[in-house]
Amino acid sequence: MFLVKMPIDLNQDRLRKCPLLIGLKKTPLFWAVNDKVAAFFAKKAHKNNMKNHRPFCYGRPRPQLFFIVSGWIKLYRISQKGEETVINVFGPRETFAKAAVFGPIQRCPVNAQAVENTTLQCWKYHAHSS
Repeated sequence: MFLVKMPIDLNQDRLRKCPLLIGLKKTPLFWAVNDKVAAFFAKKAHKNNMKNHRPFCYGRPRPQLFFIVSGWIKLYRISQKGEETVINVFGPRETFAKAAVFGPIQRCPVNAQAVENTTLQCWKYHAHSS
């Protein structure tokens, strides 16, 4: 579960110009949230630059939630015969790993790999028990 503690002092003018916030608000995951919640996620994001890196692998514990700033990520599986099957490809201003983060499985259902120079913003998953 993502714990959201909202900061009180949000500079609205500065936030309206933030490229990450603008990009987040255009994704289906964030388009319905208010600016304050989207700004919280924009402020908490961690930036990663990669090429041929695997943000997560099949069967591993829950990954982070990712937003692609630039570049491309492919999600794929390897068959028992060693053949690669591409499940999906994500590009700039898209989020991925939602099924692994929010789903009940708590494990990665696929592998992910940056197929070119890729910049990601990511949020770590923190378990919370009530």
